[in-house]
Amino acid sequence: MEIFNGVRRNLFIVFIFIVILAVGLGLGWFLGQDRGEDNLSAGQNNIGTGGAAQEDEILNKEGFSVIVPRGWKEAVAPTGVSAMVVNTGEEITDPALQKINFKSYYSVSYDTLGERTRGEYVAYIKEVVKQFAPTIIFSAEEDLKINGRDVYKLEADITQQGADFKVLIFLISGKGDDIWNMSFNSGLANWDKNKESFNRIMESFTTK
Repeated sequence: MEIFNGVRRNLFIVFIFIVILAVGLGLGWFLGQDRGEDNLSAGQNNIGTGGAAQEDEILNKEGFSVIVPRGWKEAVAPTGVSAMVVNTGEEITDPALQKINFKSYYSVSYDTLGERTRGEYVAYIKEVVKQFAPTIIFSAEEDLKINGRDVYKLEADITQQGADFKVLIFLISGKGDDIWNMSFNSGLANWDKNKESFNRIMESFTTK
């Protein structure tokens, strides 16, 4: 069992690396792998663009559900990542982002605390991210209570392939020692446009 847990932790390190640094790979392949609408159901929300009501979809997955705003699209996630959703309708003007076919996206991954406390787990995630991205800067951290759940929020800045990005990570406590990782990635130029939607998406996250 200990060997299995060790392998699982190592795989999760790889998943975090893929999710946060997919900007280095570009998202062209992911965007080309349409998941269709099998897991989507209709919903309605305001997403704050000029006050107009826009339709959201609800993405229903094993273990959780979360909204997919209008203009966003589920893509095939890397192995071990529960879901990946890309803002396919986003206008990108930064040439460095255009070059790697980048669009803002969010992903959801699942893990367990194991023998770690919640504080130790947060430190572990930061250490793992630093190992793969030594230049990443954690610019803000906050311990929150959202919809009755303990949530640790990490905000970071990183430069990849000549482009500047903002990364937002929510570590969401689930049942028992379950923990869900929601990671959001945006080009710095579009950060102000995206951050409100990122927070709203996270607040819609519900476990089953």
